Amino acid sequence: MGDLVSIEERYACACSARASWFMRAAHAPAALALTGLADRTCLVACANDFTAAFLQGFDSTCIRFIDRPCVDEFVRAGRDAGSKDASLVWFVNSIGCLGLRVPDLRALAVVAREEGALLVVDNTVASLFGCRALSLGAHVVLEALDRIAAGSLGCKVVAVSVARDQFKRGGHRADDPAARTALNHLESRLSQSEARTSLLRDASSLDCIAQGLDTVEVRMQRHMDNARAIAEYLSAHPAIPRVDYPGLSAHVDRNVASSVLMHGAGPAIDFALPRGERAGEFIRALGAEYRTAPAGGPRTRVSALEGDGGCTVRLFAGTDNPLGVVDDIDRALRGIV
Repeated sequence: MGDLVSIEERYACACSARASWFMRAAHAPAALALTGLADRTCLVACANDFTAAFLQGFDSTCIRFIDRPCVDEFVRAGRDAGSKDASLVWFVNSIGCLGLRVPDLRALAVVAREEGALLVVDNTVASLFGCRALSLGAHVVLEALDRIAAGSLGCKVVAVSVARDQFKRGGHRADDPAARTALNHLESRLSQSEARTSLLRDASSLDCIAQGLDTVEVRMQRHMDNARAIAEYLSAHPAIPRVDYPGLSAHVDRNVASSVLMHGAGPAIDFALPRGERAGEFIRALGAEYRTAPAGGPRTRVSALEGDGGCTVRLFAGTDNPLGVVDDIDRALRGIV
């Protein structure tokens, strides 16, 4: 397991983790299910654009979905569903949900410890380059490695990282028993799991991850810079009624994003189409290559966030020319409106 372990150690160092493990999983919720960290727990998840993923891998009676990634919502949902016999897990995206919300991870981390909750962060959109969630207080961080590997993975791989067993509190370091418990559990559960060891037979994916770690900073900076340019264009477009991007001054989490995210506001943009227009028609007018582009790859990728019949489009900026992307968007809008 030499190559796998060495790459995991490189990744752990890059994201300031005590340890990291790679595993085959379709996405972060699937990886969380495979870890067993949320077995026999009350799971409070703020993932209202990803609820189906949780309903496939967890007991739905143990999940409480909330719409806003704020401290009060997590506390209320956890207490309402709490049980003396069950532990508590809070799941949140560093960038995610409808409208691309950005939670105050520092505040969530403080209160999670007060409430006895394990704070799990899905860092897939921001990536380890865009957000150091463990340094902000998360206990466990999950990241699908599509962006790290520049969209070249032959299978879906998620990194599971755990915090060190001490955290900063008022200038001092305090013991973090939840992180220590999570570490012991993950070491036992993942060290020989098929979801992890099967990667030993996938040398090409390991090579992609290793090479991607060498270039991720340059590539992700371009993803974020391009997203900013596209978001500013869309926000000024007369046919676009709403644009959600954490880097825009009008975004509800703009101030939080500036303190939680690094190097930009992420590679993702949500925008609404003109009234009555459907996302599926817009994407077809835009071009099939935008929908089929690999996640995390160099080509800008779009999806219909609420299905083809909805009006909301999610765009992940690539490293391609943003001027060409906005020209294609403008052409597609003229074609459907």
